[in-house]
Amino acid sequence: GTVHLPEELERVLFLPDGRRSRVGAGNIGSVVKPQRDGNAGTTYYSNAGICLQGDIDSLNSKGLWGKGWFEYYELILPLMIQRIHECDIPAIVNHAAFDPDESEFLTERAFDAGADLVTLNWSCGNTGGDVLAFEESFYRPALVRTLRVVPKGKQLLIKMPWFPARSMLRRMAEFLNSFD
Repeated sequence: GTVHLPEELERVLFLPDGRRSRVGAGNIGSVVKPQRDGNAGTTYYSNAGICLQGDIDSLNSKGLWGKGWFEYYELILPLMIQRIHECDIPAIVNHAAFDPDESEFLTERAFDAGADLVTLNWSCGNTGGDVLAFEESFYRPALVRTLRVVPKGKQLLIKMPWFPARSMLRRMAEFLNSFD
């Protein structure tokens, strides 16, 4: 699961009786640089009454909240990653950057804190959704600058929106395939 707080991480890593859960990785995030409030409302709600059969009936309405790097994650992220590694599983840090500087900064800090994999969250509507994910003035410099700080042997994952036109996905795939 994706978690923001140490107590949430504990609930993912361990069962109520104290035994280790069977989770295959710890996923922290979305980490943000400036502190952000989430949207009002619950994280998920059911709209099954208005959906056609087979449609998704829960929506994330919480937004990309976070305590911010300097307010919180600078100190707590290394401890959370250490806790995940104590369970002998990989630590994934998901971050939501709004510009290339923030992407480079958060990626470098996540790897410095011990992350095994960093996810660039370009998919959430609260990061601009298909605006940032497919806006060349964002994604080209963001990826080029972010790749400069990825340590040898470490990996990035880019989380893309699920709702764009196929032509947008094709254009993004061509761009991503231009990198090793």
